[in-house]
Parts: sequence; C-alpha cells; structure tokens
Amino acid sequence: MSDVSTLHRLAGMAPPPEKMPSLLKQLHTTNAFETLPRAIFEQPIFRTKSAFGGSLLVHDPEGVRHVLLDNAANYPKDEMSNRFFTAMFGEGLLSAEPTKWRRHRNIYQERRRSKTRARQRLVQ
Repeated sequence: MSDVSTLHRLAGMAPPPEKMPSLLKQLHTTNAFETLPRAIFEQPIFRTKSAFGGSLLVHDPEGVRHVLLDNAANYPKDEMSNRFFTAMFGEGLLSAEPTKWRRHRNIYQERRRSKTRARQRLVQ
C-alpha cells in the first residue's frame, strides 16, 4: 500500500494551485505538474509568460494535431524546448529533429500497418 508521501509525487494527486507559483517554488518542486495552475487544465490553449519568454500550452486535440502533424514546420522547436521534452519524455517523437522525427514516424506507421494487415489476414 502507498503512503501519503508517495502519493504526492504522482501527477494529479494534489489539486492544482489557482495561480502559477513563484519561480523559486517551481525550481524546488519534486513534481512539476503540481506547479501548473488550474487554468491550464480548464482551457484548450493557455498562454504563459516568464523571465525565459512566453509559451502556449495546447490541450485541444485539434490544436495538438495542427501543431504536431498538419503544420509542424510552422512551429520550430528551440533548444530549450528540446531539452525540456528530452528530460521529460526521453528522446522520441516530441524531441526529435524534423528529419529524425519523420524517419521514426515512418518506421512506427509501417509497423502499425503491418500489424493491421496481419490482423486482417487472421479475420479473413
């Protein structure tokens, strides 16, 4: 059974704060998700500004599709974003450079297609 100290390290276990915490609190947290303000979870697109610059957080499925698939070339990733995504999710589709991203995506899609074809053959 989990104790309370373990539960608070999980994303979503503590209610989000009403406003963005101070930079010092953000840097000294063990769970970055607990520093995200409530509005981020309630709005499909959230604009934030900090000493490091501004950013948009897109949660709407159509908005995510637009940014990551349909118009990815219009949304280049800067070095800080790449380091953030690599630290959070490892090196993968979110942090890969465009050429590597396309290659990985093609490999993934081909794998899905071959699995789908195999399932279809089993059904027939």
